[in-house]
Amino acid sequence: MLNSLLRISILSLAFLISACGEEKNTIDAPIDETVSTSKPSLFKVTFGNGIPADFQLVLNATDVTDQFTLTPADGDTLATAEADGALLAGNVFSGKNQFSLTVPPAGVISSIFYFDDIGPSVHILHGDHDTGIISGHVNDSSGVASLSIDGVDVPLDANNNFDTTFTGMAFNEISATDINGKSSSSTYARGDQELFPSMSMRINNGGFDFLTTQAENALENFDFDALLLHRDQGGINPVLQVTILSTYDIIFNTFEFDRPIVSIQVNSDPEDPDNIHDEMVIHIEIPNFRAGMNTEGGFLDFEGLVTVDNLLIESNAVIGIDNSDISISISDTVVDLQGLDIDIDGFIIAAILEDMIPSLVPIFVDIAESTLVPLVSDFVGEVLVKTDIDINGEIMRVGISPTLLRTFSDGLTVDINSTVSAPFPSDEATPHLGSLFVESDLPSLGPISPNGSAYDIGASISVNLMNQALYAAHASGLTTFSLYAGDSGGTDPEGVSVIQSEEDDIQLSDIITLHVMPASPPFIKLIEANDIHGMLGWNDVSFEFELTRDGWDSPQTLFSLTFNLDVGFELGATDEGFLHIGIESLPDIDIVEVDNYGIIPISPLFIEKLIDYVMPIILPTLSTNLDSIMLPTIGGYRIHADELWVSGSGSTGFSIAGSMIEIGVSDASSTPSSLLALSTNTVEDVVSVDNAEADIEISELNNGTSEPLEYRYRLDGGGWSNWKQRDSIRMRRMMGGHHEVEICSRTVLMKQEVNCPVIEFNTTVNAP
Repeated sequence: MLNSLLRISILSLAFLISACGEEKNTIDAPIDETVSTSKPSLFKVTFGNGIPADFQLVLNATDVTDQFTLTPADGDTLATAEADGALLAGNVFSGKNQFSLTVPPAGVISSIFYFDDIGPSVHILHGDHDTGIISGHVNDSSGVASLSIDGVDVPLDANNNFDTTFTGMAFNEISATDINGKSSSSTYARGDQELFPSMSMRINNGGFDFLTTQAENALENFDFDALLLHRDQGGINPVLQVTILSTYDIIFNTFEFDRPIVSIQVNSDPEDPDNIHDEMVIHIEIPNFRAGMNTEGGFLDFEGLVTVDNLLIESNAVIGIDNSDISISISDTVVDLQGLDIDIDGFIIAAILEDMIPSLVPIFVDIAESTLVPLVSDFVGEVLVKTDIDINGEIMRVGISPTLLRTFSDGLTVDINSTVSAPFPSDEATPHLGSLFVESDLPSLGPISPNGSAYDIGASISVNLMNQALYAAHASGLTTFSLYAGDSGGTDPEGVSVIQSEEDDIQLSDIITLHVMPASPPFIKLIEANDIHGMLGWNDVSFEFELTRDGWDSPQTLFSLTFNLDVGFELGATDEGFLHIGIESLPDIDIVEVDNYGIIPISPLFIEKLIDYVMPIILPTLSTNLDSIMLPTIGGYRIHADELWVSGSGSTGFSIAGSMIEIGVSDASSTPSSLLALSTNTVEDVVSVDNAEADIEISELNNGTSEPLEYRYRLDGGGWSNWKQRDSIRMRRMMGGHHEVEICSRTVLMKQEVNCPVIEFNTTVNAP
């Protein structure tokens, strides 16, 4: 809990930012800091000066303003906004909840309430599998009764802290009970565990349509020079010996044909209930085939030409899994030479035809198999690899292996085992027990998306794999980092000017360093909501503010604090084909401990506001460091995420349905452009923004077309947001000084804007 001085400062801040006129705005229900075993029956806000022209009501990162009924002021009765608790029950979650009112420019007031329908929350501060030592603390809004690890009771001290030994296993379970008899249980997977099911990939017939293009290209560019070599050099010549008065070798010297036409149809076997190791029918049509030939040996040399109006090849391709790899075999190939004609001067054609046809068939069988087997295998199994990913100098190792393959009449799915690990753990990262794990079934995707749309390729990803990736990022040191003055916008004395007062001694010549040192990895819980895909939690994070001043021999720590964080996120896809946790909303921060070392005057209010304002810098950095889950990729194509949704029983999975876009088509398409406008007055070509807030409006200028654009942005060179359609961007909680917001657009063909426009502005100290 906050110390008393800091709590007083928070109450003072709430009064200052809400008192705008004779009466202040208030949240009447739910009452702040209340604990209940049931969800609130009423949400109510009272407006001190009538219903504002612009306000926002947010419940746990979701805008719920339109759910409220407004009642204007009447005599001595103030204006109110009310909503029945049943309308908002879906946005109230177990544990801590936040309900807030924003009325520009006065500020934000919030009510924190607890829905205590579950057991205690166990925070692991240190969990070392090598030493077998684990420590942490237990929290519950009602009170803690007991704690156990893998069924063994663990003693707690007066403050519900624990420090004990444990047996390192692949999965460890921690359980706790509160004084109301409600219990909670969490399972942690050791970092080296291969998770199943972790991902399910689906390729629909629309995806195989792209494969046919690749197959056509491969056949059109087949290396016939190698094929036309002599047999002792690996070629096919001579293809035939005939004896007509003398013995002649028939040699093919050229192959020519029009562009092949390929079709691939996935078929399932109704007699195989698991639909495993089923067949694809591959049909190849090569029009106007022409093969030049000549004879060697005999009395005379002759030249000739073989023509086929339509060369038809049809094969059954059996796909399956062999030693954790996609395997494919082609069998039952049938070749049909339609309109065959052979013209060799001086030869008796009937005799040539009789021997030539059986000789031609195996040649084309070899061409089809040698071209299509690796092509189809690579197409289906290209994503199924083990690779190392370099993220800001730290290595994340991703291991993916298929375990189950099913085919249907409209596509195929591959279920996958996965691991995301840190092969080189960082000495700076605090050891932890593992990643949060929940028992779940990962649904396979169907042929259409929830919106009823067809798609080419898709994937479902388990929340367990996402949390394992977050744990691996923590173990590798990617969640332990520092922000130095000048490296990130706002991390300098000018930057902190928006939050300091005359009581705070920060000088322009000072050098500031912000250290982020978490005791545990971040974790996510998926939620089916309109505005977000889930909540990212990050517990027991230490934040240290360090300063170097002229005349000091070394940097000095001015204060440190520990906090818990919850923030809503949306999932998306990066251009490089990784799952991205996009964080654009402001976090809910619970400061649990503050140490002010008193080296120079720093007020409690400054400490609280600093962490609040620096989070828009820290969170994009964090989310960029977490991009380690690979989405399905196909060589030569970009995958556009058309639809994203939370899936699985209990919201334990996340699904993506996408379109395959050929890179060549994307690169050759028209380049988009966009026009930006900052919703404030311009002064000398640089905008000055009060209260560290800015709204940026976007106008599409996509070369005069009606095609919608997608946008992403970043502040001061930090991490990018997700790609999505936008008409504006709201910047909040910016530090002081000069800022640049870069905004890029792209088309549905994933053609990106060149020289993305940048809005520049200065933030100034909050108006008194």
